[in-house]
Amino acid sequence: MIKHLDPLVHGRHDTKRDLCTAVYRHYLSLACREYSEDGRQPFGRRHVLRLSPSCSTKTHLVGALAEFLSVPVTLADAALLVETGYAGERIDDVLRRLFVATCGNQEAAQRGIVFIDGIDKLRCPEGNRGSPSADAVQTSLLALLDGGTVQVRFRDRAYTMDTSKLLFICTGAFVELADIIRRRPASGCKLTGANGGELTDDEALAHGEFPYFRDFGMIPELLDRFGVTSTVPSLSRDDLVSLMKNAENSPLRCAVNWYKAHNLELVVPDESLKLLAEQAIANGTNARGLERTLEELLAPYDWRLCELAEDCYVRVVLTPESIMAQAEPQLELGMANSADFSAADRLREFAADLLHPPLYSTAPHRGQARSTDSSPSRTRRTPVANHPVSTAEIPG
Repeated sequence: MIKHLDPLVHGRHDTKRDLCTAVYRHYLSLACREYSEDGRQPFGRRHVLRLSPSCSTKTHLVGALAEFLSVPVTLADAALLVETGYAGERIDDVLRRLFVATCGNQEAAQRGIVFIDGIDKLRCPEGNRGSPSADAVQTSLLALLDGGTVQVRFRDRAYTMDTSKLLFICTGAFVELADIIRRRPASGCKLTGANGGELTDDEALAHGEFPYFRDFGMIPELLDRFGVTSTVPSLSRDDLVSLMKNAENSPLRCAVNWYKAHNLELVVPDESLKLLAEQAIANGTNARGLERTLEELLAPYDWRLCELAEDCYVRVVLTPESIMAQAEPQLELGMANSADFSAADRLREFAADLLHPPLYSTAPHRGQARSTDSSPSRTRRTPVANHPVSTAEIPG
């Protein structure tokens, strides 16, 4: 499982290790329960609670792992969950999506993964007890985490769902938790960071203990249900640079493939990558902000790639000066490969054929009289099947 995730999510080995170990343990325990005589789970149940900053690829990790294992997964935003009887999304609505993903297969749905993001949004600060968006929702999750049953309606039929076979993975940023830890250390002694100064947010969260979570507003009963609590550190500059260069679907690779499909080479030097990473960290957007930053930088050229290629430009270079908005990206002239031109043209023709309206539609446009001539009003394009595009010819 870790090897499968490595090319999809670069770095974060500890995070992938904790997640994959919990998933492996869960399904091995289910197998023992199914095939043993007494029907017990000898390894117990270990739901996962992850403390992670925003834009830290946590959703992508769980989705990629569930796809690899061919198990259904349902994603929920804890901020939208409400207690039964209130307007909003209830937990049985979340479980219903497992039936949707499995087309009503109850056994398959009961072996799925429930991923709840923003679990910290269910916090219940002192003085706000009893709110339908606070401890009541936390309490409603206890029976599910313990493996109780819940009634789920799907296609006008009620199912009794056994949640003891589900794996719950809950994540949250817990933004104010780091301040609580720095302000009130459990040991009574002031904690210091690696450099001797104040604890960073990542270092503070690594010291997270149950008393801090209670002060934050999470009920102790909910925390006791999680056998695995891990902290996902923020991505450093080097992590973001490595992600852009090596991750399979990184924003940089997608941009390079986009330019290559138009017979152009996109070059981003290491110094430019470092500046992009520093901007993402400064903006607090981490990996998710890289794509937006790249799109903003390349927007003046994206709409005229065909024109640039026809004018014999072969390379676009994002220099450090262009990253800092002190200059425009460099355009370099050169000799292009005619074979690449042919592949790019065929790809555009293939897209044009996909957009070609069907000729069998004879309904007139609004305000237009129906023609008595049954012949097509324009020349039919050559079918796409007669001019296949080899995947080896498609750039990227």
